[in-house]
Amino acid sequence: MALALLQVLDLSHNRLVSVRGLERCANLRELRLGHNALQSLEPLAGLSQLQVGTGVGVGGGERLYVPAQTLNRT
Repeated sequence: MALALLQVLDLSHNRLVSVRGLERCANLRELRLGHNALQSLEPLAGLSQLQVGTGVGVGGGERLYVPAQTLNRT
């Protein structure tokens, strides 16, 4: 239940290799994932509140501009 309430999440510098499980964060609007070893953002595809292009951080204060098709959205 608590995951569904998250709107902002910073997971930078956590040595992550996957974002599986974050699909349960239905209200997630901003996500920072810098300095991890991620292979895919596909599990984020169903997060309709996530602001693509402004909500996925890659570290060092930079932003990763993720095309909608990368997250399998149309």
